[in-house]
Order: sequence, then structure tokens, then C-alpha cells
Amino acid sequence: MVRVIQVHHFAGQSIQTCEDPVAVTTAPPDRLLVALAHHVVEVRDLNSKTERKNSSEVLFSFPTVDQVCYMLHCVTGNYVVTLETKLSRQGRETVYTRIYANWDRCGGDQQPMRARIAGRVTPSSSQTGG
Repeated sequence: MVRVIQVHHFAGQSIQTCEDPVAVTTAPPDRLLVALAHHVVEVRDLNSKTERKNSSEVLFSFPTVDQVCYMLHCVTGNYVVTLETKLSRQGRETVYTRIYANWDRCGGDQQPMRARIAGRVTPSSSQTGG
């Protein structure tokens, strides 16, 4: 016996590739956060109501301190929490938990966001190559 199920017909889809994603999460209502291997998180727009041809273009990106291996977005506090890994000088992998607040305010004409580590000096723009 064959059973026929009615489904919604989609008007289309947009398929994109991104280079070497290591972690992904969503930030409601319409953003996708993609952590890349070179210590950066891309924020992509998933809003399908726009007239742009490419509906998930990169809105902006922000740097991370180390390579992200897991990432979540908290709706209540609007922050991104990550588990990041770093190899020590002895070759052991160390895992850090980091929270990125104000991550959604670093797009546009503003100065680039730099991560601050509690108890350490934030590198200047001349030290980071900016």
C-alpha cells in the first residue's frame, strides 16, 4: 500500500559553501554564526524576506582568541559562549571557555572588536597587524 503525504512546495533555495567551518550555531531570529579555523566567527543573514539574491551573505565577522570547537548563543543575555582549544608549548591541548558580549555591535563602520582576557593586557592594533 502506498501512502501519499502532502508537503509544502518551496519557492527555491540558496546553497553556499564556507571554508573549513569548525562550529555552527544560530542566533534568533535570522542569523547563523559560523566559526572558522582561522580564529574568526562569521555572522550570516538567513532572512529569506529580503530581495537579495544571496540570502545568507556574511553581514560581519568578529575574532576569537583561539580556535573554536563548540559554540552556543544565549538569547536571554545576547552573548556567544565558546569552547576554544589551544596547544601549549608542551604539546598538550588546553580548553578554554569564553563569552563574547556585544558581538552583534561590531559590524559597519565601527572599529574592529578585540577580545579581552581578564588579567591580561589587550594587544594594541600595532601588535595585531591592524
